[in-house]
Formats: sequence, structure tokens, C-alpha cells
Amino acid sequence: AEWPPMDDDDEIEDVERPRLRFEVGQRVACRVGPDPVTGWATGSVVMLWYREPTWPANSWAPYKIELDDGRNIFAPGDVDQIIRAIDNGPIAGD
Repeated sequence: AEWPPMDDDDEIEDVERPRLRFEVGQRVACRVGPDPVTGWATGSVVMLWYREPTWPANSWAPYKIELDDGRNIFAPGDVDQIIRAIDNGPIAGD
């Protein structure tokens, strides 16, 4: 899938977006730094299909996440290299 999904239509409701892996409230680990081992932080998904007002029409990030340290970030793609489920194991790189 193309991230963020783009459509020439100005109507947000008309944009068909891919199905996402996580739901609002789900605990996740997010890539927040360049190091593949230590560059992860845990948090909770707070919004699906997030967008900033200044982004081009129909540009979206799959997730907005509130990290455990209180920061709010967005995941620009729905892939394990950016956001993944927490499975009670280490959150370091594979």
C-alpha cells in the first residue's frame, strides 16, 4: 500500500483506505530513533487515520500514538519496522 494514501478527490469520505492492523487502545511499540535495537518506545494507539491540518488533501498517517512518556507521535506507515504489537517480549530489534 502507498503511505500516506493519496487521492485527487477533496472529499475525505470518498477515500478508500487500507485495513489497519491495530485498533484504538491497543498497546504498541513504535520506532522513535535511528537505532534498530534501542530506538523503540511503547504507547497506545489513540487515533486511526490521523492527519495534520497542513498536510495535502487526503494525506494520512495510519496511526496517532500516545507514548508512555506522554509524547504524541504518528506512525507514517503500517509496517513492523515502524509500529508493532507488544507481545510481552523485548521491544528491541529482531
